[in-house]
Amino acid sequence: MDGVRGLHFVPGIETMASISEDCMVKLWNLVDLESKYTESEGNIEPYMTLRGHTGPLLSVAGLSEN
Repeated sequence: MDGVRGLHFVPGIETMASISEDCMVKLWNLVDLESKYTESEGNIEPYMTLRGHTGPLLSVAGLSEN
């Protein structure tokens, strides 16, 4: 696993997106995060991993609502 290079919070759907040098975007559900952390003994998994990027992801930007 390579280092995380960016995080973006998506408040409307209680999600955090993380990007990293391993060419993946991971989506994390933030609902009940504390209980999930306790139940999984600190090993929380993303609910979705987007693969297939051809190079390291170095930054992330969110969309603004107009």
